[in-house]
Amino acid sequence: MQIMVILICLLAPLGILWLTYKSTVLRKVESIIIAYVICCTLGLTGLIPDTEEMHGVQTAVASAAIPFAIPLLLFF
Repeated sequence: MQIMVILICLLAPLGILWLTYKSTVLRKVESIIIAYVICCTLGLTGLIPDTEEMHGVQTAVASAAIPFAIPLLLFF
């Protein structure tokens, strides 16, 4: 289950960006809105269980993403 959550956290943004690049309708909606909808759907339907183990995985993924995000915000 942990590997599935990590893959979702890493591959979902890539899929969203690819979909917005290919579809003119989704390009108008913006990728951040699509990401919020997908994350809310995953969280509210229970596909990602709300356990301490999953909180640790989500925290680790978020902590690893920060060093990548800061240079992208500053230089792009």
